[in-house]
Amino acid sequence: MGSLRSVKSEVPARVTFVNTSGMYRSISWIDGKGGFKDFGGLNSGEQLTIDTFLTHPWMIATGPGDCLQVFRPVAGSSTVELRRLAADDGPSSSPAKGTDKIPAKRAEKTQTKPATKTPVCGKNFKLSKGKCVAIQNCGKNAYRSASGVCRCNKNYEMRGGKCQWKTDKNGFEVAPWKKPGCSSLQAQCNQGNGSACMKYEETCQVN
Repeated sequence: MGSLRSVKSEVPARVTFVNTSGMYRSISWIDGKGGFKDFGGLNSGEQLTIDTFLTHPWMIATGPGDCLQVFRPVAGSSTVELRRLAADDGPSSSPAKGTDKIPAKRAEKTQTKPATKTPVCGKNFKLSKGKCVAIQNCGKNAYRSASGVCRCNKNYEMRGGKCQWKTDKNGFEVAPWKKPGCSSLQAQCNQGNGSACMKYEETCQVN
């Protein structure tokens, strides 16, 4: 890619990639050092919307990572159709010696149906029933988005590489009694369950 890289993050842009190529496509952001950051991939018929900036280039590649095209966003929102390219058919080969005299009808009979290509999945994706699906291994209180990025569940935020309950500017948890399981612990405590009361106090009260 040479000197191609992201510069400045001033003018926002939103891009929707729509894969109509009939092939798997991987999407990578070219960062400020010219490196590639994997944003997942698309099977044919799928689409992915990414918030980016006007001066941030993106690379579209095959499953194995062979670059097919580089896209530069435009200001505002835009849709990019990822179509089938000549590169998808592989290098053309010259006919074998002596085959130029074979009649057309005979040549048609010797043709075989091309084998269906198995998609090669990008980082954070796995092959399942012929499709690349996101690997759900983001850890507790988190999920993986369609683009392959780990995101925290509602009321959780990323701190120290883990999704933890949100805190205010003083470091106190915001409404911890809304945590999953707290209402059940409170009900058990009200029925006289001492261990549930201790668990509720440790987990569900402002700390």
